[in-house]
Formats: sequence, structure tokens, C-alpha cells
Amino acid sequence: MLVLPVVKKGADSVTGYFPAGEWEHLFTGKTYAGGAEHEIAAPIGTPAVFVKRGGAWSERIKAAVR
Repeated sequence: MLVLPVVKKGADSVTGYFPAGEWEHLFTGKTYAGGAEHEIAAPIGTPAVFVKRGGAWSERIKAAVR
């Protein structure tokens, strides 16, 4: 699991580094390639939370959120 918290007051996006692999946003389902930085929209109510695709817990976490 990867969480990119918004720490700047009033910001609605966050930039963060994704480790190797393919990462899926828990709320939007959009995927991001690892090994790079990405800017992610993170308005109130849609935090930047990701699970690594193919990981042992990814399906359980996604099922619990949805």
C-alpha cells in the first residue's frame, strides 16, 4: 500500500514517487507505473491511496474499500 498525503494547506493534488511495479488508485482505479514520480489529484474525499497490482493483499484491500 502507498499513501501520498496532501500536506500543503489548500492543495488538491500531491506529487510522489512510486516504487517499482504497477500501482492502482483505490478510489479511481487508474494505474500508474512505478519507478517514477507522478502528480495525483487528491481533492477532499479522494485521498491518494494506492495498492500494488498483483500484490498478495491488493484484492482484499480493494474489496474492503469498494
